[in-house]
Amino acid sequence: MAQKKRKTSLLFDHLESGELAEHLTYLEYRSFSKILFQDYHSFVMHGCTVDNPILERFITLFNSVSQWVQLMVLSKPTAQQRAQVITRFVMVAQVWESLTELLTSVGNYSQYRRRFSECLGFKFPILGVHLKDLVAVHVALPDWLDRAHTRLNGTKMQQLFVILNELVLVQSIRPPFEANPDLLNLLMVSLDQYQTEDEIYQLSLQREPRNKSAPSSPTSSTPTPTPPPAIIEEWAAAPKPKPDQALVRKHIEKMVESVFRNFDVDGDGHISQEEFKIIRNNFPYLCKFGDLDENQ
Repeated sequence: MAQKKRKTSLLFDHLESGELAEHLTYLEYRSFSKILFQDYHSFVMHGCTVDNPILERFITLFNSVSQWVQLMVLSKPTAQQRAQVITRFVMVAQVWESLTELLTSVGNYSQYRRRFSECLGFKFPILGVHLKDLVAVHVALPDWLDRAHTRLNGTKMQQLFVILNELVLVQSIRPPFEANPDLLNLLMVSLDQYQTEDEIYQLSLQREPRNKSAPSSPTSSTPTPTPPPAIIEEWAAAPKPKPDQALVRKHIEKMVESVFRNFDVDGDGHISQEEFKIIRNNFPYLCKFGDLDENQ
């Protein structure tokens, strides 16, 4: 008899690292699946995500994970608690660490391309590589073979088809695990939080103040951090836009429904103040919670 899968916790402190990794993967897959041909076309023609909200949303989600990790760490008041949070995320990211060599740009990302082509079943692309390929083909080859525009460049069309068809095939294969919709709702609100790099730096100073001899803000004398893999290029390095307030409100409404579905056990439309405070820890620095009655 198959062992019954335990109920997924909605509290991040109780989540197993594998569950968190799966649900983050599912969120990225769901966002990636919404990207259409015209979104790729727009990116290739403009060289950026201007007037391209679907692709911009995917890139924002990609970038939001690292910011969320920082906020979750900084939300803990003691060094020991922050270390525990870091340990949890290190466990989630341990596979990523083993793949750093896979993402090297040597040989035009040849290691990544080889491994990606060998994968069977569900797989998730490093979209920056494929966008780079689309732009390269578009720039290198003309659309037409003659000035009268009567002979289409079949070679270019074939190369574009191969790249786009591979991405479409990825969209058609669902992840090999079931995602908890309530946990997805909570994660979406967590990833919607917006803070600038300066704001996060100031939060870190509040937790661990620098000594008087150290600079109070980042300066040119600050040691240069190790650069990220070259794969994290312009497409992912763009400044994070302010979130769509209507979309954030929609995510919060779904999150509230999920919270009450799981915590309002007697169905009276209320949760205790203690439960509210525990749930609130999932969303550090989300100002919307300051407007809520703790027993509503």
